[in-house]
Amino acid sequence: MAEKIEVLMEEDQEETVPVEEQLEKPADDKYDEHIEHLQRLKAEFDNYRKRIQREREELEDHAKADVCGKLLPILDDLKRAMVYSDVDREALRSGLELVHKNLKSILQTLGLETVPAQGQPFDPHVHEAVMVEEAPAVQSECVTNVLQTGYLFKGKLLRPAKVTVSKT
Repeated sequence: MAEKIEVLMEEDQEETVPVEEQLEKPADDKYDEHIEHLQRLKAEFDNYRKRIQREREELEDHAKADVCGKLLPILDDLKRAMVYSDVDREALRSGLELVHKNLKSILQTLGLETVPAQGQPFDPHVHEAVMVEEAPAVQSECVTNVLQTGYLFKGKLLRPAKVTVSKT
């Protein structure tokens, strides 16, 4: 069922043209140009998306390599500690304390902070209560013992501190 559309000619004559013919012919001569432009834009956007993904992966790899490079001295210290572990226990202990201090210093420069806990009021946002104990000498709902240190990374909680909380 072909519908007819009336088209006015230059001489004001009326002519009927089937709708199918009108749809096949672009109304605008720039139709093909618009299609090509859209196809170029789509290709450019796809390339942009792929480039951003590749750059993101490279940035992650660079950050990981940077952290690994900063931790290499700790790895070396631990290897030396293992070599001398049979010689002198006191020297081993002081060596491990030094390794711990160095690692903590490196992580702090990267943005790691410890969650304040011991003696602090219990805060469920940064503390995880593992046990509750009666402690009449301590204010109620205060941290009496830290079972596992909690950490913040640049102000965001990385791991809550596991604590014992007092109750009166």
